[in-house]
Amino acid sequence: MDGESSIIRLVFKDGENKDVLIQDISRDPVRGQPIHIDFYAIEADRAVEVKVPIEFTGESSAVKELGGTLVKVLYELEVRGLPKDLPQEVVIDITSLTTLESHIAAKEIALPDGVVLVTGPEEIVAAIAVAKEEEVAPVEFDAAKIEVEEKGKKEEEEIPGEETPKEKKQEKK
Repeated sequence: MDGESSIIRLVFKDGENKDVLIQDISRDPVRGQPIHIDFYAIEADRAVEVKVPIEFTGESSAVKELGGTLVKVLYELEVRGLPKDLPQEVVIDITSLTTLESHIAAKEIALPDGVVLVTGPEEIVAAIAVAKEEEVAPVEFDAAKIEVEEKGKKEEEEIPGEETPKEKKQEKK
């Protein structure tokens, strides 16, 4: 969701101003342009819970040197805070992922002052995975087990409810 933690000031024709957060955006499925936006009216002195997108930066030595794969488990964090304190995004540096067993938990993420983590603190945000090779058992080929189907029409094949060629010849006589 674009801008869920961004404060927007709506200005009305009568001169009234209202601070809001974007709650939901509906987009045109072909063009991707917004066609409808739901706003959430806020009060500057009341804390709100929002989902903030995660931006991953840096390069992991476990990926670069050890052949591991970076697995991004979460793409957003749920946080609570006053609207003025909410971050646009949470930046996570993955250079701390140095071994194949490394991971980053939600509780390890530094948040701005006045912002509290709502997502479970033990939830894994990113981890290193090791590609495992599957062992495939060799398959033995036995030509004797192959069934051959005969093709073509048998000369005197009977079809239920139809006369056989012999019966047709006898009727004509």
